[in-house]
Amino acid sequence: MNLRALRSAVLAGAVASLASSGLNGQEKTTAEVSGEAYAVYSTVLSEEYGSWFKGKGSVAIIPHTVLEPQGHPSYESCQQEFVKDDVWRSLFDKMIAEKAKFRIEARLRLPGKYKMQAAKGDDSAVLFFLSAVEFSPDGSKAMVLAAHHCGALCGGGLVRELVKTKGSWHMIKDQPNCGWIN
Repeated sequence: MNLRALRSAVLAGAVASLASSGLNGQEKTTAEVSGEAYAVYSTVLSEEYGSWFKGKGSVAIIPHTVLEPQGHPSYESCQQEFVKDDVWRSLFDKMIAEKAKFRIEARLRLPGKYKMQAAKGDDSAVLFFLSAVEFSPDGSKAMVLAAHHCGALCGGGLVRELVKTKGSWHMIKDQPNCGWIN
């Protein structure tokens, strides 16, 4: 299987996983995410995708956390990224094992407009989805999967590591090579 076919298969699996996890808005979520999780989401979306929110296109965010599409081809290689650090490895394992789904409200601080929207077949909007945020026991580190779908062969998702310094969340400089792209 060539790289393009592999990427297409992974994205198709991710979208299928999202669809099966209740993106039609019918499934109930347990609770709203924490204030700290909103800060993490805002940091990742602003730093990683900020220009998308400043553009003229439509940007939507799924109004609940989604489960990591377990079993995608990069899962095992992702685990290897965290072998040397017990805290990051623990956060990754918790993120992959997370079964709860949390409600995300329009409380994100982003550099432009967005709307909260359940996934529909509309390829005219960039659609972002986020996993639950996992925090280290001391609250100084966080990990999240941030992903997007922007059309039939357009999308990707990346695990992002953040640290909290002086009361603010920041993505670390050397991010793990963990995710997929199409």
